[in-house]
Amino acid sequence: MNNKTRKITEGATLVAIVGVFLLIDRQTVGMLNGYVTWMMPLPILLYAAKYGFKDSIAPFISIILLSFIVALPTTTVIIFITGVTGLVYGSGVKKGKSNFWLLGSTLFFTIIEYLVTMVLFASFFGYDLAGELQQAIVTLESYGYRIQDLDMIITTMIPIILFAAACLEALLIHIIANFLLKRLKIKVNPMKSINDVVAPQWLGWILLAFMVLNAAKGYLDYPELLKETIFTISVIAEIVFRIFGLIDIMINSKVSKRNYIMLFSIFLIIIIPSSLMIIGVMDIVTDFRKSMIERNRNVFK
Repeated sequence: MNNKTRKITEGATLVAIVGVFLLIDRQTVGMLNGYVTWMMPLPILLYAAKYGFKDSIAPFISIILLSFIVALPTTTVIIFITGVTGLVYGSGVKKGKSNFWLLGSTLFFTIIEYLVTMVLFASFFGYDLAGELQQAIVTLESYGYRIQDLDMIITTMIPIILFAAACLEALLIHIIANFLLKRLKIKVNPMKSINDVVAPQWLGWILLAFMVLNAAKGYLDYPELLKETIFTISVIAEIVFRIFGLIDIMINSKVSKRNYIMLFSIFLIIIIPSSLMIIGVMDIVTDFRKSMIERNRNVFK
């Protein structure tokens, strides 16, 4: 089979597979779409990684036209955005782009997808994040908790939740795509070791500064917009520090080859929840990780 015939055959197979998914999604009234959105970029992604951007345009357009015929309107919009995501990612792999570029482009289009489906046209897609978050807060208050600045929390938590979800989905797509492309014998950049996942010190100091400003809001008179901005960034800072605290614990357990370190760390986090964030702060703004690795290698060698 020559290359041109193979492209046509694999393209037709790709469209047929997506068509089956669209039919199943329609029969379940969009329920399938809500659970496996992260899978939608993968078919066109794999095709574009093998044949490039130009040769992937025809299958991509065919999928969009097919979705107009057999899919729900909401699914058609998602198919278009996720298809663009896969098209850009796959053509990036074909051109030898870095993992940072691939992950960044995936995150960009995933954020667009979340903005379109959950913010700009939320009612059309059946979402009401503000109402759901408010309901969750009301439920907490019914158990005796008292939450101040409710409006500010709702305003600031929605973008944080959407950004965190977009990051997780983009990372999931990147990891699965990397695994599948290797299985298909398509050249990909090696994934970074967890030891190489580092954040610049200047970023740590900036995030730490916003956390201090947020803690001082009771003593300083901030404008309302500035207060919301500081609160949002401080929540993001806590998430970032906790992630790097978890990475530190994983590296410590791996280097020392002592599984009880992980168990002890989990116990410590349960007793003192802020301990994970403190470890993350030390990891980013100091040389804590480097000294920890060197000390463990000397002790457990």
